[in-house]
Amino acid sequence: MMPFAFRDLGRALSLFALLGLIEPKRAAAEAARGKSSAILDGSPSARPEIVAVIAGVGISGMDPRACTGTLVAKNLVLTARHCVSYFTEGDFACTVQGDIDKARPRKPANAGEVGLPYAPEHIQFYFPPGPDRDDAPPDLIALRVFAPETSTICRNDIALVEVALSDLGRERGPELSELEIPTLRLRGGVLQGEEVRIVGYGADAHGLNQQAELSGTPILAVGESEYYEIAGQALPRTFVLGRGPCPGDSGGPAFSEETGALLGVYSLFRGRCSSEEARNFYTQVAPFRSFVEETFRNVGQTPRLEGQDGGEGGDTSLGGEGGMVGEGSRMGGCSISNSPRGLYGSFVFVMIWGLAWVFRRRPGGRMDVERS
Repeated sequence: MMPFAFRDLGRALSLFALLGLIEPKRAAAEAARGKSSAILDGSPSARPEIVAVIAGVGISGMDPRACTGTLVAKNLVLTARHCVSYFTEGDFACTVQGDIDKARPRKPANAGEVGLPYAPEHIQFYFPPGPDRDDAPPDLIALRVFAPETSTICRNDIALVEVALSDLGRERGPELSELEIPTLRLRGGVLQGEEVRIVGYGADAHGLNQQAELSGTPILAVGESEYYEIAGQALPRTFVLGRGPCPGDSGGPAFSEETGALLGVYSLFRGRCSSEEARNFYTQVAPFRSFVEETFRNVGQTPRLEGQDGGEGGDTSLGGEGGMVGEGSRMGGCSISNSPRGLYGSFVFVMIWGLAWVFRRRPGGRMDVERS
């Protein structure tokens, strides 16, 4: 738990209340394994660059996992790492440093742990409206999986998958060369209060596959990264949204409402996703710039960057997590923008930053979460 004095300070300074550590709450899974739900209060969306991801197909004793992904190049899908890797679901807690809190009970005992990526033959992709039956052939087939090193979903929950059109995909899918591939924010972090549009794939109230989106969702908190050096109510290299996404939307994108750039992918939720108190964690793309750029080079592509097509650019310093795992023939290959203006604003900001720095590493800071 956070120190009492710091929690009171957070209440008194409401503008900076989100800088405190998270008070843990028990998370509850909202859907059975392999099931999915459409984004709550979302409207139907038919964006052809958003695809359904079905992973774990054909693995004995495993139910396929339903997720969402985004085509960020004609042969590359961005999603969450836990969507395309061996992953143990259940109840667990993450520390604010991005580790599983082993002092807290887990159910099962290894809940939250992430293993190696699936072999490509166990991952399938479908254009909207998605598969119409369990054995539907895919529109896209996976060739290689690229992901940063991690052993837990609490950090680095991001992956890129090299894909190719299947025979069916060539028949019924959109021409990939005509898709409006989104730009990526790789040169600057996200801002608290910035509004995003989220997109996800899941089943509606009638059990029908649906791709839905929700606009005008504000970022409530930002995690520590080279772009944002304050530990707060978000895991490292993540940002937090309120109610909206649900299980099945994992890996789904969050786009900047201002520039249209893709900012992050859906990873975890805390609480019940149908509750107004739900907190949903998205892994940011920008802190993984070196990983993203290296993967694009490996598949012969160049990412479209925010600012190249009228969007706003960001910080140009290189950064990102090292250590990439690629699986093909099995294994292959700072500053804060818009800080307070003026002398007084700068003084307040520095004061709060300093207080957060003092308490950021105190033991016991944790958050109970569930995979999305």
